Amino acid sequence: MNPVVLLRRAATGLAVAAFIGGSLAATEAPLASACVTGAVGGVAGSPLTSSNVDYVCTIPLDAPGNAGHIQTVDGQTRLYVSSRTGLSIYDVTDPAAAELLGHLPFQHWQNEDTSVADDGSRLLVAADGGFPLPDVVATGLYVFDTSDPTDIQLVGVHPDAPHTVTCAEATCTWLYASNGKIYDASGATASMTIVEGIAAARQGTAIGIEEVGTFALTAAGEPVSSLHASHRDASGLVITDSRPRLVLDPRDDPAHPVVVAEFLPDDSRDPRLQHGNQRPDADLHESRGNGYVPADLAEDPMRPGELLVTTSESNINPDCTNSGSIATWDLRGFDEGVTPTQLEVFHPVNGLPPSPDPVVNGAGCSAHWFDMAGELMAASWYDHGTRFMHIDTATGAIEQLGWFQPRSGLATATFWGSDGYAFTVDNTRGIDVVRFNQAAPVPTVDAFNASWLGARATTTVANILRYACRLGAADA
Repeated sequence: MNPVVLLRRAATGLAVAAFIGGSLAATEAPLASACVTGAVGGVAGSPLTSSNVDYVCTIPLDAPGNAGHIQTVDGQTRLYVSSRTGLSIYDVTDPAAAELLGHLPFQHWQNEDTSVADDGSRLLVAADGGFPLPDVVATGLYVFDTSDPTDIQLVGVHPDAPHTVTCAEATCTWLYASNGKIYDASGATASMTIVEGIAAARQGTAIGIEEVGTFALTAAGEPVSSLHASHRDASGLVITDSRPRLVLDPRDDPAHPVVVAEFLPDDSRDPRLQHGNQRPDADLHESRGNGYVPADLAEDPMRPGELLVTTSESNINPDCTNSGSIATWDLRGFDEGVTPTQLEVFHPVNGLPPSPDPVVNGAGCSAHWFDMAGELMAASWYDHGTRFMHIDTATGAIEQLGWFQPRSGLATATFWGSDGYAFTVDNTRGIDVVRFNQAAPVPTVDAFNASWLGARATTTVANILRYACRLGAADA
């Protein structure tokens, strides 16, 4: 039988039993969707979920989930997911009825940022096998043929094991990895088994992928530091998450990208690891022209493609002190020699005395991967779940809108679907599907503060961390 059919039956079987209020209850009828409804794994209502956000269902197949990518291919909206156990592709055209199209068992970690070709034909995996799951089977750099989502095939492998990798152009033939290297994957065309690919990586053998150079260099030829990831925007430019950040133009020659701009965060407000970025409306950007000098934003607001939204990351940070943030940047004139500047930096409320402890289960108070839909942001925030924000594209102002925070979750990547639906890949739960109601009232400031604080959704790990912190404070 087709393995996809088997997996669909397995998903339906999982749907028959859902944990509701801590008890096992059977649904009245099998679900056609891969999503399990009901209070799966301790989903809580108010105050853990704001009144303008509704929990829809959870897809359990990809638990522990780690990364994803959403893309429309031939009119079908597809969610590509990378979990410790494998790769999955879902049809989420109807967000409330996600259907599994294909799944390939492939035990790996982390591939923290899944990158996919514009036409959905290729998917990249960077398996570094790092903390906290070093016992993975597969490490290395992998290219998969996903042109037929029901039949995912491994076609390329390299023994290098970077933390992240991104498509430097539309076809995913040229790859930029977090080790700063450029790879040519034009030779990744012949299918091989997972066993063959893993064996090749372990033996130091590359198949279909060739290392050809370095992209993470400033205009002066100096290497950047702490390169975490890169993101190719809708215009084809690549922006790095590094110190300094680089805006690169690989469009004419991906093997030799041109440095368009370089800039540093304000360390007094945003000292953490630069983690991810998106440039909304990048394809609509029009140059300001040679000699442009930005005026005050009130008189000279940012135009389409001139806002950059970024995150920074801070792990194992149980009191949220100076934690990983969301930040906005002014890119006016970046392509004419004007250095981008940081605007707002948003941190969660911290748990320093006399405030109660924040909700931290181990990973810490930290922003992670996010998605933009116009001026609406859907962001994963580790132990603080999925956060919805409004980002003013003219001024960079950040406003909180709502949140979804399941018990014992570890949100790592969130993606917008249609009609206010959002998909959050979670390290413990799989994929949570929620819906944000933009027309509903926005919670109060006190409600937002309470959502960041309080020991309401903690695990044993969190309590151990807090105890250790108290011991350290006592010793000091």
